[in-house]
Amino acid sequence: GNRLVINASTSASGGVRVEILKPDGTAIDRFAGDNAIEFFGDSIAQVVRWDQGPDVSSLAGKPVRLRFLMKDADLYSFRFSKSAPPAAQSRTDRQPAPPPRPIVTRPNVRTDRLGGVDIPAAAELKKMHTGQYILHARGGNLARVPVQRVRLPRDGSANPQTIQLIRTRSGTVYANLASLICKSTDGGLTWQAHAKGGPVHGSMEVLRDGTFVLVRTEGKHPDVYPIVLISKDEGRRWQKIAKIKIPDGHWGSVMWTTRLSDDQLLAGIGHVNHVFEELDGRTVLKSGSGTQWTYRSTDGGRSWTRLGVIHDWVSEGGIAVTESGKLFAALRYQRTSMPGDPADLEKRNSTVSPGWPWKHVFLSDSVDGGRTWTRMRQLTTVFGQTRGYPVALDDGTIVVVHDTRYGPGSPGSRAMISHDAGKTWQNEVYYLDFTTFTGSYNASVRMDDGTLLTVAGSSQAGKTWEAVRKNTDFHAIRWKPRGR
Repeated sequence: GNRLVINASTSASGGVRVEILKPDGTAIDRFAGDNAIEFFGDSIAQVVRWDQGPDVSSLAGKPVRLRFLMKDADLYSFRFSKSAPPAAQSRTDRQPAPPPRPIVTRPNVRTDRLGGVDIPAAAELKKMHTGQYILHARGGNLARVPVQRVRLPRDGSANPQTIQLIRTRSGTVYANLASLICKSTDGGLTWQAHAKGGPVHGSMEVLRDGTFVLVRTEGKHPDVYPIVLISKDEGRRWQKIAKIKIPDGHWGSVMWTTRLSDDQLLAGIGHVNHVFEELDGRTVLKSGSGTQWTYRSTDGGRSWTRLGVIHDWVSEGGIAVTESGKLFAALRYQRTSMPGDPADLEKRNSTVSPGWPWKHVFLSDSVDGGRTWTRMRQLTTVFGQTRGYPVALDDGTIVVVHDTRYGPGSPGSRAMISHDAGKTWQNEVYYLDFTTFTGSYNASVRMDDGTLLTVAGSSQAGKTWEAVRKNTDFHAIRWKPRGR
């Protein structure tokens, strides 16, 4: 056949790529994992694609091996087909795809070359990565900013996306990794680690009495729903205390959690029922959608109330609580082309994934505790600047640290600055680390003296999930934005 077709499904933050190898296990360049285009969603007839297209006819009659690079995904079957598959049938009852909610797409800065400086070369960023400084571009100058950088204990199960950071009222900081809980009582200068009972991947918060509350999903796709677990011993043992109800005909996803000053818990829960298909080499939405809602618990996670919708087609990211009490969300906005989109939208956004014009960081605010949210507004202007994490300072400054997957420049964590609580953004950028893995994540908290503690995942082992899974480091960086 001239197409490889897979039947698979993923979570909202998961993905599947396929690598074709020679019998001895070496990659075939055109079909290497680095060139594979990631698929996510739910389909029983997905054509696998690489940068040069889906055609595998050059391999006809040759023995090959397949390697499936999967993150939070289920693979049901695969086959070689002589042509594109017929229209796929959903495994759930289809609902027509609703039109997307309006978005604001006029950011005040472009994020491809912030600061009026060319992006530092990979060698310069790699040198910075092991030094006690970060790089700051502003006003046409690139300057070194002194920082304190330490490496967390190595988690052999982690990849560069398995990071969450929580600061308690007492100042203790916890880093929630894949199989470890790392703890710092001195603002991130030193860390101790212990094994996390599990498997308990999910989004975690810590209550005033030290109870860990973790929200995650359970079940087999498409019957997936959020559950809540607690731990009284810093994550060593867990007890399930609740199941969060979502609408029938949807599967759930957990995107973020945050704790308010009065121990209320908020969570971003996705209601998802989208079905995608491959048509003429492009991903097409056939039915359904995905919408994120705010949920609230006032009893330590035992019961939850659905407050309000945040937006459709948003997923991972984070929430910052400003000094005024406003909730500031930085979330991944990713969707396929829709009726009503400009005909040249994919070209305008320089997509690398046919059918997907949007894969960017967007922002929203809530001033009523998550019941209502402002219309999503665009922050990053480069396709593949995808996942951002915000932190708020006392003076109205908001920092969003985001990834950059496909360039310009090397992958890595870059920080943007707003001095008016996220309304407008400065033409400047901080380069925090260096990684070879596209999609390396980070999280930040603010210390009492205004110092930011950012923990960023990185790997120098390559671009595939297999390469980085046991070769990932997390660096804690203590830093402050420079004065205006």
